[in-house]
This record gives sequence, structure tokens and C-alpha cells, in this order.
Amino acid sequence: MSNLVGKTSEAIQDLVAPQVDRDFRPAQVAGWVIERNAAGFDEMTDLPKDLRRHLASLFVLNEPDVVEIITSADGSRKYLFACDDGVAVEGVAMLEGAKATFCLSTQAGCAVGCTFCVTGALGAGRN
Repeated sequence: MSNLVGKTSEAIQDLVAPQVDRDFRPAQVAGWVIERNAAGFDEMTDLPKDLRRHLASLFVLNEPDVVEIITSADGSRKYLFACDDGVAVEGVAMLEGAKATFCLSTQAGCAVGCTFCVTGALGAGRN
């Protein structure tokens, strides 16, 4: 089953289009996944129940799992996320007074090469 989470709106629509009954449905499903962050097809209440069941038999909506959190001496936290295809990505939450910045790798591997980031040490990978 293909995971729709993490795909572009266009990619979701391309995957869903052959499975739906109306031309506007692919954009509708993409909106639920990307804009509304639906956790399951049952949440897509403006789709017919039979269509929701059909889509759930073909696709999943799996968010990455948090595998590890490491807190550094300065209070920054590194997060390791496991994607459903076995690839890991990393994120770092950095505190600056009352503000926080969160750096999330949107790639499996990264060409930037930040010294504190394991993902950067891997080099460029896939989006």
C-alpha cells in the first residue's frame, strides 16, 4: 500500500485519480492529506463512505515515527524520525531565549553538511 503522507499534492492526485468517481476527488483527497493533516480516511467526511473504504484498502496515511530524542547541554533537542519505507530523517529544535527554531531535514540525506547533523553527514539523498 502506498503512503500518501509526504507526497506532493500533484503526486497524491495522480495516485488517487484512477480510484475515484469524480474529477474533483483527487484534489479533495490531497487537501485532506496536506492541508487538513487527516490521520485516516474516515476523517474525510465529505467523501462517500464506500470511497473512503476503497481508498483505505489501497493507501495509508502514516506519519514518521519518533525513534529517538537526544537533549544536548545547551537545551537543543535532536529528533530521529523513521519513515515507513525504512529511511530515517533528522530534526533539531534549538532554543534562543523565548524563541525556538526547528530544523527538519526533508531529505533522506542532505547536501548542506551541518556539523551537528547526522543527516548532513550522509550527503545528498532523496526528497
